[in-house]
Amino acid sequence: MLKKIICILSVFISLHNLSYAESGEDLSNKFLVNDIKVDEVSETAELARKNAIIYAHKKAFDILTARIFADTITEEFSEEQISSLVEAIEFKDEVITDKRYTAVIDVSFQLEQTQFFINNNLLNKRIEMLSAVIIPVFNENGMYKLWQRSNFWFDSWLRADKSSMIDFKLLSGDLSDMSNFRVANIGNISSEKLQQLKLEYNVDRIIVAEVEYLYNNIDDNTKLNLYYKDLEQGSNRNLIKSVDSDKKEGVNLHLDGLVKAVVSHMEVEWMNYNNVTENANKQDFIIKFSDLAELLEIQKSIEELSLVKTLEMHSFSSRYAKVSVDFIEKPIEIFELMKDLGFKISREQNYVIIESR
Repeated sequence: MLKKIICILSVFISLHNLSYAESGEDLSNKFLVNDIKVDEVSETAELARKNAIIYAHKKAFDILTARIFADTITEEFSEEQISSLVEAIEFKDEVITDKRYTAVIDVSFQLEQTQFFINNNLLNKRIEMLSAVIIPVFNENGMYKLWQRSNFWFDSWLRADKSSMIDFKLLSGDLSDMSNFRVANIGNISSEKLQQLKLEYNVDRIIVAEVEYLYNNIDDNTKLNLYYKDLEQGSNRNLIKSVDSDKKEGVNLHLDGLVKAVVSHMEVEWMNYNNVTENANKQDFIIKFSDLAELLEIQKSIEELSLVKTLEMHSFSSRYAKVSVDFIEKPIEIFELMKDLGFKISREQNYVIIESR
């Protein structure tokens, strides 16, 4: 029976991949969880709403990971860990009384951070954090500030939330830092000098994040341009965000958001880099079986799937076998499909288990 199912699988998966590409369906939809109903009672309506959001975060993450695994895993992670993955939350049908809050909530998870989190914490595919020195240059109408106390852009980085993917470091601005990084020559650092600096500061990258703050004395209009430059890539800088504002709002209102834009840009680049490395599509599994015949049947079934390049068996015992599977697609993108097609995927003692239903 399993053989018949597998024969159908190969054809179905090929058609699924084709239709998925043709439809242009956004992968981010896989990280959207809709229509979570919340009903919380607490001492105040404000606290009830806060508890409802915490519940919605955990419930949404539960639903998201259930698309991959058969078992529930939310309890393994704190609210802080889960909420850091949330990109947006939408409230519908809110009803607020003195002590009660009810609503229907949609939760959208940030694509790159969530993939990174699942890879590192659930799929045994650890991706090292990227370490980087951030050089925050503040250009106020042509007046450049880096180590001066009036560099509000630097202050914004001091307030920044930590990233689960990027270990960004700010320099103290001592004599050595001021000698190594001066606005006048920051774009002309040689490759040899750059490697020395990376070793000195023990980082993978050195990033210049420049905010250009433009205004005039005629009106209150202001503009903030955010430029990003990886010194590894030469003197080219990229404009990654622009914000129109006015003097009444003040510059500090927008700087924290620009910090997030830089970190998000780095996270996307780091995920993209890891997605094209040699091991990006590989996943280790423990195959669970009752006898040798079932092991061979499961192995053969996996190898025949159109989304599988190779399967390598490393070791096996009387009930378990450790294998590495090289997929055509990213593992996180095809686990849900594998579940739908007859495989049970779960986790035991931090191992990813695959077995026939």
